[in-house]
Amino acid sequence: MSDFFENIVKKHWDELDERVKREIEAILLSQKGSYTYGVLKCESPIEQLLLVHLLRWYEYASGEFRYFDTDANVRLFTQKEVEYRGNKYRIDIVIEVDFMGKTYRFAIECDGHEFHEKTKEQALRDKRRERNLMSLGFHVIRFTGSEIWNSPSKVAWEVVELIKKVTGYSDCLIKMVEEDMLSS
Repeated sequence: MSDFFENIVKKHWDELDERVKREIEAILLSQKGSYTYGVLKCESPIEQLLLVHLLRWYEYASGEFRYFDTDANVRLFTQKEVEYRGNKYRIDIVIEVDFMGKTYRFAIECDGHEFHEKTKEQALRDKRRERNLMSLGFHVIRFTGSEIWNSPSKVAWEVVELIKKVTGYSDCLIKMVEEDMLSS
């Protein structure tokens, strides 16, 4: 897809009015700054890659949910600290969604191979952490570093699809399509 847009820019950029080009460049610079600021809070390149792709969705996510619920809201955090029974955890990426009167919390964990499940102790710590996060009301979504590194956009798409399914957004969309088909 990026080749498609690259070709459009190469072919048509010079046709644009200078003012339009400056506005596009200013918006892109602002967006670049926002993305850079976000990824600086991440602890690893795999977290940064996934965050960049999740930020693309985040830009319009609230609008999607507000189509069905005017009070809907989506929040995204990096390295959010939480505590459960005296144990402190820092979650790689947290997405919170307020939808249809409920708040849904998602903990996205990016598991680099050097820190996860190399030893029995690491595996035990990860499993206990996951259970504790679930006790705090989080839906825990884990990916290996290789999954993220090899296909960050696919991983982000999986996260978004899981969020839409768990929150009921997908069901609202299906119902709307079915109602439209019946009324046609």
